[in-house]
Amino acid sequence: MSGLGADFCLVCGAPPPLFGDRMCESCLRKRTKLAEVPENVPWVRCARCGIVEIQGKWVNISEDEVWDELIQRNLKFHIDAEDISIAVETQTISDRHTLIHLQLEGVIDSLLFQEEHTMRARMANGVCLTCTRRAGNYYEATVQLRSSGRKL
Repeated sequence: MSGLGADFCLVCGAPPPLFGDRMCESCLRKRTKLAEVPENVPWVRCARCGIVEIQGKWVNISEDEVWDELIQRNLKFHIDAEDISIAVETQTISDRHTLIHLQLEGVIDSLLFQEEHTMRARMANGVCLTCTRRAGNYYEATVQLRSSGRKL
């Protein structure tokens, strides 16, 4: 029994050691996640030329670079997480769906957290600006008119 005024876990009443917001290790682990990972992540590839849309811009990158970009944009780590390491493995389900398996490791309040998550990358077809213009027979050019001593 803890004495009057002694520290205790705010959730279960356990004696020290306490971490973070005055919680014991088991209560902290139950209420804290190392990272938030969405289940489904959309991405767009041009159906004609195969380039990928990243944050509103069309770029020519490999599939591995697409997975890295999706992970960087969609993985949200705990604000106090330190010494974070990520292991990635991809599993192709179909031509449009790929599972991205993540093994995450990090330290929060001097406690090591290890988590495993899976994201589904869902590819959607789109058409890039260049292919749209080609399909619509759009051409753009700059014409320079020069004159040597005579009026135009």
